[in-house]
Amino acid sequence: TAKLTEVQAEKRALQEQLASNTEAEALKVAEKQSLQDKVEDLTAKLTGVQAERHAFQEQLTGQIEAEALQVENRALQNRVEDVMTKLTGLQSEKHALEEQLTSNTEAKALQVEKQSLQDQVQDVTAKLTEVQAEKHTLQEQLTGQ
Repeated sequence: TAKLTEVQAEKRALQEQLASNTEAEALKVAEKQSLQDKVEDLTAKLTGVQAERHAFQEQLTGQIEAEALQVENRALQNRVEDVMTKLTGLQSEKHALEEQLTSNTEAKALQVEKQSLQDQVQDVTAKLTEVQAEKHTLQEQLTGQ
């Protein structure tokens, strides 16, 4: 009976060890499941963060492109302002040249008129000389009679 008691004690110890091992295995399974749940949760969070990051990058790219367009637009506006300033300067030069041309044309016309008057003065002077010569001739004839 001592042997039976010893065998029963060993059997009980083995059953307790088996129960303990089963509980430990159950705890390991539960821990493993818990870790898997955490991994899945973190994976889902990572996916969400990556999606947010992607959306932010697209938004940032859009803002950078918009800022680049604004800079380009400003540069174009500056070029337009430069061209308008040059155009205004050229229009002023054109106006000055037109006035100078008008002035030159008027001066030419005055020169032509002056030349014409000088020609008339010469003609009149020549006729006056001729008339004076005739007068002189007539006076001599009158005096000679």
